[in-house]
Amino acid sequence: TVYGYWEVSFGLPKLDFATLLGQRLVPDGSSREFTFSWGMAQHFVDGALLGTLYIRFFHPIYPRPHWFSGLVYGVLIWIASGVVTSPLFKAGFFWWGWGGPALLGVFIWHLVWGLVLGITSYLAEGEVHHRRKP
Repeated sequence: TVYGYWEVSFGLPKLDFATLLGQRLVPDGSSREFTFSWGMAQHFVDGALLGTLYIRFFHPIYPRPHWFSGLVYGVLIWIASGVVTSPLFKAGFFWWGWGGPALLGVFIWHLVWGLVLGITSYLAEGEVHHRRKP
């Protein structure tokens, strides 16, 4: 989630999905901080649930290496986000209504998330196997 705020340093637009999600969750007139906090919490939970689905269902059926399967999963989640989520924010399909830089930013964001997910699952799997050895 934090990476979306860092993208501005690469010349991409700031992707403040925490605030956007929060605006859908909290009553109108809520403080900016309250709105941001609720949106950040939802984005965190969404990422955790999608990560759990990756570990439980996607990774076992998709061949290794972990980093690559994480990237593929990130692209699949980007596609789902472009088809399902972006119309909810009145951004058209694949965030195109926000312009090309936003589309690219959301795509890179999901690639980074998938890569981190794949690497983290690899490290966690190694830790589990390491602990099982006497």
